[in-house]
Amino acid sequence: MSPVSMLLVRAVPLRPGFTRLVVSARSRPPFASVMFFSSAPPRPPSPPSRLSFSGGHKSDPRSVRIAAFAFGAVLTAFMLGIAVLKADAEPSDMPPAPKGYQTVVSAVDSTQMRQMETARSASIWLWGGGATTGESKTKSAPQKILEVSDQPLRHLALSPARMIAAIDLKGTLLLYSPNLSNAAVPILESPELVFCEFSKNALLALSKSGIVYKIDLSKLVPVIERLKSNFVDQKPKTLSLFQSLVMTGVAVDASAVEKLPAPERILSISTGESHVLALSESGKAYSLALNEEGNKSGQLGFQAEAISREFKPVAFPAALGGSRIAQLCAGSAFSLARTTDGRVFSWGDNRYGQLGTAKRVGVDIASRSVPAEVVIPNTSSSGGKCLQIACGKDTAVMVVDSDHTTSVYSFGMGQWGQLGNGKFMHVCNTPQKIMELSELREYNEAKNTVVPIRIASLAMSASATHALAVLDISASSGAQSAFGRDVFAWGSNESGQLARADGKASNSAVPVWVTPVTISGAKGLPADEKEFAEESGKRLEWNPKSYGRLQVAGPGKIPLHPSKSVWFGSSMAVVEQAFAVADGVTALYSRVV
Repeated sequence: MSPVSMLLVRAVPLRPGFTRLVVSARSRPPFASVMFFSSAPPRPPSPPSRLSFSGGHKSDPRSVRIAAFAFGAVLTAFMLGIAVLKADAEPSDMPPAPKGYQTVVSAVDSTQMRQMETARSASIWLWGGGATTGESKTKSAPQKILEVSDQPLRHLALSPARMIAAIDLKGTLLLYSPNLSNAAVPILESPELVFCEFSKNALLALSKSGIVYKIDLSKLVPVIERLKSNFVDQKPKTLSLFQSLVMTGVAVDASAVEKLPAPERILSISTGESHVLALSESGKAYSLALNEEGNKSGQLGFQAEAISREFKPVAFPAALGGSRIAQLCAGSAFSLARTTDGRVFSWGDNRYGQLGTAKRVGVDIASRSVPAEVVIPNTSSSGGKCLQIACGKDTAVMVVDSDHTTSVYSFGMGQWGQLGNGKFMHVCNTPQKIMELSELREYNEAKNTVVPIRIASLAMSASATHALAVLDISASSGAQSAFGRDVFAWGSNESGQLARADGKASNSAVPVWVTPVTISGAKGLPADEKEFAEESGKRLEWNPKSYGRLQVAGPGKIPLHPSKSVWFGSSMAVVEQAFAVADGVTALYSRVV
């Protein structure tokens, strides 16, 4: 027998102007009633109705409507009660929260703040094929290394040859390779060094004053091998000051390090496989070939009969107008430029559509030395402007922002999924939206409204066929120093360079979460970090709801060890976590902002 076996509805008059409607259910318990009161004036008697209720009482159409409404209210309440009881009885599919965590976080507690600080000072983590040992074995789990530095860096770069170049807080350019030595070797010292990046056979460095250095690796590596005998034990260390001076002197004498002349002060550089782009303080773009292949596809942006040893200006078309260049990036043999007004120009190799020129007649060709403007989708209607560009080996990515949304587009080679658009395709000459990174929004408590989630940074390189993106969640939520930023990776994973959080070893044509950095994976951790590792569950995760995925720290102040601080400088530094990539390898490190 059902819980409700009979439902009785009766309209009982009380006094002039008031009527009581009684809804009765004969069940267990045997009787229940709901009463509605009406203050409407009394109505004249209505003609007999064909619809009758229990007891033979007649009712007019108005009473019928009221009765139907009451019946619906009772039935709805009854069903909701059953649904609530069922939901309470069913177990949750969510993983249990770690001990000490709350399921809902209303404020940042001291544990989260300490985790954030530890993440910023967590040195260098590497994953990918032979990333930490030089072996060919895949290393998909992030591993911490202390051979380069145990402090935040000004910059870090990776090479396909498993070399690491890093600039420490004092401006020393360090070079480390597990195949050469068991510690980082200082190759160039200048308090002003701020940036470094590998090409195929050289290492480029930039100083704050705008000087560009080229270090010929083919000449430098033999020098390092001769000094390898200085490392008689297996403890991480750097060369002494005397050895450093000898090292630098030998390198200079061997012409391994040279300055590249430029017509004006250089603010930033970007290197391809055989060419380098330079952005000046006046907003002009310059380029230079590093070897005979440096302009084979027109990647310098002008026709060149012979290889020049000086930077030359890129020959932009009249369409550039009076716009200044805001950013340059180099792929393996192609180049992109972003202007201050949000437009993008491309030139060089176009075999895979990496110039993004679509099917325009005379523009969509195999290669071109004259820059052409990339048509960015939907910018005329949304008012969007390109605010970031990044280049992989044969792939390009653009971040387009408007007042209400952020969209990410890619074009070029996508054989290993590096387009991120869900397809494995060899050629894509039209910008395609990466849906997983586009039009994301979150609620901003400070503004009491929904705001777009921006892209904090992109990590790509001229040798890599994978990419990473960091979401600027902390900025849109108004808590930059309190919460972590989500990280997504996509593209080739043949060496484990994606470190997929889902544990899969396959390539990914869509952005996926990255495995969290685990403190227990470090080699030679200091005692204080080991103690903290036990307290925090051995994972650098500070958002209790972010189980199983990596989040990185945004800008924040951390104390520096007295022996590691900048000469005559402050013992505090503003640091954030950043990525560097190369063919088959990924690095996460702490960078001074």
